[in-house]
Amino acid sequence: MHTPRTARTRRRLRRLTGAAAALLGVAAVTAGTTGTAGAAAAATRYTWTPQATVGGLTSHAPAVGNCGSDNFLVWKGMGSDTRIFFATRDERGVWSPEHQVEGGALTSEAPALACANNVVYLAYKGVGADTTLYWTRTTDHGFTWTPQAAVSGTARTDARPALAFTFEPDRINSPVLVWKDAGSTRLSYSYLWGGVWQTPEPVPGDVSTSTGPSATWGSVVWRGAGTDTSMYEARFGQPGKVTWGPVTFWGGDGRSSHAPGVDRYGDRGVWRGRADDSRVYYSVRDTNGNWQPQAFVDAGLTSTTPAVTTVDRFKALVVWKGVGDDPRMFFSVGTATS
Repeated sequence: MHTPRTARTRRRLRRLTGAAAALLGVAAVTAGTTGTAGAAAAATRYTWTPQATVGGLTSHAPAVGNCGSDNFLVWKGMGSDTRIFFATRDERGVWSPEHQVEGGALTSEAPALACANNVVYLAYKGVGADTTLYWTRTTDHGFTWTPQAAVSGTARTDARPALAFTFEPDRINSPVLVWKDAGSTRLSYSYLWGGVWQTPEPVPGDVSTSTGPSATWGSVVWRGAGTDTSMYEARFGQPGKVTWGPVTFWGGDGRSSHAPGVDRYGDRGVWRGRADDSRVYYSVRDTNGNWQPQAFVDAGLTSTTPAVTTVDRFKALVVWKGVGDDPRMFFSVGTATS
């Protein structure tokens, strides 16, 4: 099983031309485009900027990721507004105005986001009783989007899905979609190859959750089912097809009533507390694979899953919805101090 750690992120991965990647429906992920896993894993504590608002409003969890030199944020509208919106944050730390994702993209749950080589992929559940999983993508930073299309096969969910890429040196890295099955606590997955989502299969092992999962390069994380507030991880690779490693505990002493958020390399995590604890926590996995004691992200309070991504080698961006009925989105940037 391949692990996305420092040595691997330093390797040069094969590039595809934009035309070839579009033809295959996959992306070749190149290492080191924004930060490194080693820097993230080595630091164990961060100082956080005071929380500030992004500008958009939502009733669900946002999703954030890296795309080129920018951070890309997506979210569902507030309440009955089923439109999907996005905004970007540039190298100066300035957020763009919100824009609607075109192409018919609508959802009643939180959307999922993944990006490689400046191609942004979105996946999301349909509206209301429509449990179909849909996807769209943009190759021009959101100016145009492909018409939404259903994920092939029997992919159905009643929660937010997760979207990421395989992480394999010297291979074409495929988008991987993971979701909680509708009416079940099981997780299933599919991956995009040749422009087609492959037949859905269950994530192997003792995998059960009450909420939608989160994912990053080569890794999916989730909260347990029912009263199990522990968090878990399974890693995946792609020697010909997607294969899975064993299920392990994730996040150290952290516990949550919602799915955790995970950064680009899987070694920084954020989550909401459990039950009435609406604080936003974070922890870092060090170079020995040990999670540090959880700590707070500034004054962050949320009623759902927060999101985290890499800003640069020493900084992380966390975005979250307000607590309770507060539809505002807040963010804070953490800088490694130790």
